[in-house]
Amino acid sequence: MDMHKSRYWHGLGVMLALGAGLYTTAFAQLTPKVYTGPGGGAWEEPANWTPAGVPTNTHAVYLTNLTVKVAAEAVAGSLELVGGSLIVGGATTKVLSQTPLDAGRTNPVGLRVEGSCLLAGDCSIGGVNQSCYSYLTVGGDLTLAGSSALAIHAGARTNEVFTQGGARVTVAGTTTLNTGCWIYPDCDPFTGAPVIFDLQSRRGPVSTPRSAAGATATWDRTPRRQASCTRR
Repeated sequence: MDMHKSRYWHGLGVMLALGAGLYTTAFAQLTPKVYTGPGGGAWEEPANWTPAGVPTNTHAVYLTNLTVKVAAEAVAGSLELVGGSLIVGGATTKVLSQTPLDAGRTNPVGLRVEGSCLLAGDCSIGGVNQSCYSYLTVGGDLTLAGSSALAIHAGARTNEVFTQGGARVTVAGTTTLNTGCWIYPDCDPFTGAPVIFDLQSRRGPVSTPRSAAGATATWDRTPRRQASCTRR
C-alpha cells in the first residue's frame, strides 16, 4: 500500500457530526463465517467462505492475512479483519490512491456491519473520481488496530445535495484508533464533496497526512461542527 504518495489530498474535505447513534441491531447469536478463498478473491463468491455461502447480517465474519475484494456492497453481523486488506468497490490493492472498480457506477458502494467492526488490516471504500456515493455503517464499535488504515473516497455531488457529502462513515458505538492507525477521508477532487463522519464517540488520536499543498485536517470535538482543511 502506498501510504504517503497520493496526490489527491489537496482536495481533502472532512465534516464531523458527533452524537448520532444509528443502525444498532442486536443478535442473540451470530454464526461464524470464515473467508477461506484465495488472496484477491471475491466476497460475493459463495465457495470462498466456510461454511459456504455469502455472509449476511446473521454472520460473524473473519478475514485473516488475505486481500478480499467486494465489487459494490457487503453486509455482516460483525467483522474482524486481521492482516491483509478489504477492498470495497476498488480495482487495486492501493488503499490511498484507489481506482474505482466501476467509475461510472451510480448506485452506492459500501460496507454495513450491524454489530462491531475490528479493522486490524487496511480497508478502502470506493475510489478516486468515482461517480457514486460511498459509505461505512457500523452498528456497534469501530476499532482500528495494528497500524491499519481506513480510506473512504467520496463521489461527486451536485450543489443541491453537496451538504449530504459524497461519502459517510456512521458509527453507533465507540470509534477507537490505536497508535499508528489512520483514517484517510478523500473528498471528490472535482466537486469538493466531503466525507461526513457521524459518530457517537471516539477514542485515541486521529490525524490525516499533509499534502504537497500543505493541507491538513483535524477532528473537531465539538458536536455538529465542521472540521475542514487548513492551509499554511
